[in-house]
Amino acid sequence: MKYLLLLFIGVPFLSFSQWYLKNSYESAGGISPDSLATRLLTTPGDIILNSSFSGNVNSVGYFNTENTTFAIEKGLYMTTGYIFDDGNGPFGWNASVDNVSSDNLIPNNVYLDTTFGVFENNFNASIIEYTFVPSTDSIIFNLIFASEEYPEYVGSSFNDAFSISLSGLGYSENTLISKLPNGDVISVENIHPSGVNEGGQYYPSVNLEYYDTVPDVFNFSFDGYTRKIRLSNPVQPGQEYHVMIVLADVGDKMYDSALFISMCETCSSGLLDVNETITGKKLVLYPNPSENKVSFNYPDEKGVLYVVNAFGQEVEREELVKGNNTISVHELPKGTYFFKIVSDSSSTVEKVIVA
Repeated sequence: MKYLLLLFIGVPFLSFSQWYLKNSYESAGGISPDSLATRLLTTPGDIILNSSFSGNVNSVGYFNTENTTFAIEKGLYMTTGYIFDDGNGPFGWNASVDNVSSDNLIPNNVYLDTTFGVFENNFNASIIEYTFVPSTDSIIFNLIFASEEYPEYVGSSFNDAFSISLSGLGYSENTLISKLPNGDVISVENIHPSGVNEGGQYYPSVNLEYYDTVPDVFNFSFDGYTRKIRLSNPVQPGQEYHVMIVLADVGDKMYDSALFISMCETCSSGLLDVNETITGKKLVLYPNPSENKVSFNYPDEKGVLYVVNAFGQEVEREELVKGNNTISVHELPKGTYFFKIVSDSSSTVEKVIVA
C-alpha cells in the first residue's frame, strides 16, 4: 500500500479526495465487521441467523466513492492492511511513494492454507461469515478486487487472493463462487495485462477484459484492479445458507490488496442481526417450540415485535411493554418463525418453532 504525505492548509481531506471510508467501529456506531457486512450485503427481507469475524477490526469497513469515476459507489471494504482516512489507508495519489504497505499483524491461518487452493502461506487474513435465510431466489455480489502487487509480482509466489464461498441447499460445503465465467479464480495471477515482473520475466495477458487501469489522476493507492465483476448464484428462499468471505496476503505480509463489494440497492442500515441483543443478553422465549403462546420478559420501556416467517415475510406486529409479554401463535401455520424485537437503541432476533 502506498502512503501519501500532503500539506493541508485549511482543506479537509474528504472534500479534497472525494473518497470516504471508515472502519466498522467508526462507520456504524461501533458494530462489528460481520454485522456491518450483513447490513450492507443482504436484502431487507433476509433473516440473519448468525455471523462472525476473524481478523483485525481495522481492516474492514465502509466506503463511499460518490462523485468519482470508481465503478462502485458504496459498500463493504476489506483490506490486508489498515483502514484510515488520513492518507495512510487505501486512498492516495497513485504518484506517491511506491511499494509501501502495511502488516496488520494477523498471523498465518492454517485452515486457509488448505482450503480453496489459493491461500497457501497466507497472512493478514480477514474472514467474514454469516448464516442467513434468503428472501429472494439469488445471492448477488458486485465487486472489485485491487492489489499493490500489480504489475510487479504477476507470475511470482506473491499472489494475494480472496474468496467468497457458499454452503447450503444445492451447494457442497464452502463452494467457491468467486470465479469468472470461465472458471478462473479472481486474483492478480488470473486477471492482468501483459508485462514484465520484478524478476524480469515476461508474462502474457490473462482475462484482460476484466482488468482496469488506474488513471494517473485517480485518488487510489493500488497499482491495479479489476473491472466491476458480478457474481450471481441461485438460492432457495426460506432455506438456510452460509456465506464466507476471505481476503488475505499470500507469500508475504506486505503489498496490500483490497476488496470492494457493492452495497445492495435495497439494503437498510437498520437490518437486524442476532448478534445485537437488548441489554447485551439473549431474550428467553418460552415455551419454544409452542402450539399456542410464547412469553418473554422485555427489559426496555417500549419496543416493537415483528414476527417474520421463513420466507422473510412479516406476518404479525405487536407493541411491547416493559416486563412480561405474551404473544399468541396458535393461528400461525406450523413452521419456523423469527421474532424481531426492536427498541429505540438496540435489537435482537430469536428463532421460534410453532408446532
